[in-house]
Amino acid sequence: MVTEYESTQAAEIEAWKRAKPAILSRRFGTLPKRFNWAVDQIVPYIPLSQTFGWLDKTAVWLSDERVIVRDAGVSQRDELQEKDLNLSDRLAEGTHRWAMGLAAAEGAVTGVTGLMGLVADIPAVVTLALRTIYRTGLCYGFDVKNEREVALGILAVSGANNMEEKTEALTRLEAVLSQLSPGGGHSNSDNVTSIDRSKVTAQQLARQLSVNLAKRKALQTVPMIGALVGGSVNAWYIRDVSLAARRVFQDQWLRQNHKLAHVAA
Repeated sequence: MVTEYESTQAAEIEAWKRAKPAILSRRFGTLPKRFNWAVDQIVPYIPLSQTFGWLDKTAVWLSDERVIVRDAGVSQRDELQEKDLNLSDRLAEGTHRWAMGLAAAEGAVTGVTGLMGLVADIPAVVTLALRTIYRTGLCYGFDVKNEREVALGILAVSGANNMEEKTEALTRLEAVLSQLSPGGGHSNSDNVTSIDRSKVTAQQLARQLSVNLAKRKALQTVPMIGALVGGSVNAWYIRDVSLAARRVFQDQWLRQNHKLAHVAA
């Protein structure tokens, strides 16, 4: 039996997949030339490609499953895969609010220091984004900490600057999710291919994230408004990541419970 709430969420998943990236994301995709110098200065000093694995491990360590299990009132995380979509959504909402608040505070502090603050700020907000994805998955009963491709796909979707990028990222993410069994693992036949693809994608996405976040936060280099820009852009970015993660795991929950046919993009 499909509840009214589940039907409503399925419709919202479909609407999210079809929606164009926010106007500000599209604007940052074509940043005015007067800010390009800031991006050119920042990106080479952000070692995201080299440190992405460490950021990911930190995010995994911070995504404490016990808190989700306690707040949900269940004995183990797996129960949330079948329990109640509304409950999982409430858990995810709490995770999102906390992450946005922390991102805003961190961005405001680093925003005061201008260019050098950005070098530290971007890896920090990427770690928080990864942690948010893993925590959101736990809210729906899915442990994807060992499935980095899922996190990479959600980051790519949420960071898209236009509909073409978003559609391509969604297609890749759906291919990855289709390989995941209900237990959260890849099928044996696809395991090696998936690992190889993950390594390539991580390097490519790290570079894309460096550029995209530097573009979004270029105004952070302007004196007097750096803290305001840093805090607001961080919160906005985490909001985008949180929404993408929520829709992806809602979709997985509905499919796994055979509530509705998969909502196609």
